[in-house]
Amino acid sequence: MSSMFHKTLRVLFCLCLCGLISTPAFAHRVNVFAWPENSTIHTESTFSGGKKAQNSKITVTAGSSKEILISGTTDSHGEFSFELPQSIKKSGQPLHIHLDAGVGHVSTLTLEPADYLEEELAPTPLHQQSTAPNAVQLPQKSDTDIERIVREAVRKEMTPVLRFIAKAEQPGPQARDIFAGIGYIFGLFGVAALVKNSRKK
Repeated sequence: MSSMFHKTLRVLFCLCLCGLISTPAFAHRVNVFAWPENSTIHTESTFSGGKKAQNSKITVTAGSSKEILISGTTDSHGEFSFELPQSIKKSGQPLHIHLDAGVGHVSTLTLEPADYLEEELAPTPLHQQSTAPNAVQLPQKSDTDIERIVREAVRKEMTPVLRFIAKAEQPGPQARDIFAGIGYIFGLFGVAALVKNSRKK
């Protein structure tokens, strides 16, 4: 009776140890990254192996507030996009994008105001010049208008680059996670050996 009790305690201990060790390994196996495009924020969520996190819940909060401002679900490509509300633009607070892919797979990404806000350029009235009565008046673009056009073109071309940079900044699996996974496997073997040994006796 005493021997069986001690074996049961050892099995329970191994199970608890496996659970404690595996928690950090399985809680960080999903990544979310984001990049801005004009007033739209695009997100993409993937697992560490590259698989897309489909049908996963995305929630967005601002600053220290816990109020959910935006929520949605990733599509079949693991993507979800949302428009920046005017309230967020005016407040200039950090955005916290939280991903919940289920079974403890969660990740949070913070976008600072400098990451998603762009300087607003006020439109400049067209200059009017006196011309002959029959002359055709062509609208003249000011330096501000030209700057806006150039910035828009550059932003459009830079969107794929921003997407690549955001993805590259996500950390891969750390040594701690790898060893934790190995420990989990050895723990399972230990439990199996104890159960098998108890059955023989």
